[in-house]
Amino acid sequence: MDQVDERCGPYSLAEVRSWFPVTRRGAYLFNGNIAPCAEPVRHAIEKALLTWSEYGDAYHGDGKQAAQQARTLFGELIGVQPHTIASIPNTTTGIHLASRAVNPPPGSNVVVHELSEQGSVFPWLQLRERGVEVRVARAVAGDVPYESIQAEVDERTAAISITHVSMGTGCRLDLSRLSALARDHGAALIVDAAQSAGAVPIDLRATPVDFLAAPTFKWLFGQTGGGFLHVSERWLETPPPIPGHSSVVDSHDVNLETINPYADARRFESGMTDALANVAAAAGLAMLKRVGYSQVHARIATHVTRLMDGLSTLDNAGVVLWTPTDPEHRAGIVALDIAHHKDLHQSLTREGFHVGDWQGHIRIDPAFYNSAEEIDSVLAIITAHAREHTG
Repeated sequence: MDQVDERCGPYSLAEVRSWFPVTRRGAYLFNGNIAPCAEPVRHAIEKALLTWSEYGDAYHGDGKQAAQQARTLFGELIGVQPHTIASIPNTTTGIHLASRAVNPPPGSNVVVHELSEQGSVFPWLQLRERGVEVRVARAVAGDVPYESIQAEVDERTAAISITHVSMGTGCRLDLSRLSALARDHGAALIVDAAQSAGAVPIDLRATPVDFLAAPTFKWLFGQTGGGFLHVSERWLETPPPIPGHSSVVDSHDVNLETINPYADARRFESGMTDALANVAAAAGLAMLKRVGYSQVHARIATHVTRLMDGLSTLDNAGVVLWTPTDPEHRAGIVALDIAHHKDLHQSLTREGFHVGDWQGHIRIDPAFYNSAEEIDSVLAIITAHAREHTG
């Protein structure tokens, strides 16, 4: 095996894998579902828990400090300033907040797409009863062509709300073209980046969006109950969508007369945030930064290409790839159909490979700590299964 390929930035692969106890149990290849807890993240959480148990509310201060560190690191990851980032509990909350801020008027429309996650769509469906049309751009063979979205956009489009990377097929939409499309029509662009932030490069300096939401428990290696909402500068004077003590500068004054929101994205926060989720988010992002964001993205892309290349040779053995072949149109998810896929899933599980049985597909989500050997081994099992069940 090529040792150069198997380095993770300044670290050896063996050292990086030692941070992930899950690797001692088998090959964890469902990282886009819930990423396993890394040792640096566990240690940070345990330290916060110790403070909580020994000093009570002192751990809240640690959580607030971690939240600011996490905002800074997430801003670095996606190319924005930390004052444009709010802490949120999950992606769906972020899309709901964005929908309240955009507040499409009656007679306008919002464009979503067919491969969206529910949380990217439900906030807009609620607006139909007040006369807002929700238009759905259709998918073609596991992808959503730009032209499919473009055809739904017109002068009455208030927002284009997309799932950047489909959790079902792994297709990745072109943010650059969609950013220009939204800008040309005066529409807001709202992005669910749950399956892209941390898995592929995102640079919002080059491709600005109005709102971008992401959780911490997938490709950012935090825990459930944490996330981020990027709010572009043009929306930072928006009244707080759900004002609470975390939205205002004078929360300790118990001012019950006026709402005095922060001048930054914190006005999109509401009540108490999860201190442990903030601690985990900061630790997970710090780990990725130590490895190098570009190195993380490159290793994921290499693993996905290795999978795609191997699976593409099995089309005559009944394997159907749903993930786009163009590297620019995919991220960290590979989805495939195969005969008797549940049997294959069980076989992989028995052999120590944790992959997804998701929306009728086998889904494989390799991360930076996975090895080329693991990719080759899972390919060998799929190949044997496909040939066994061919004609």
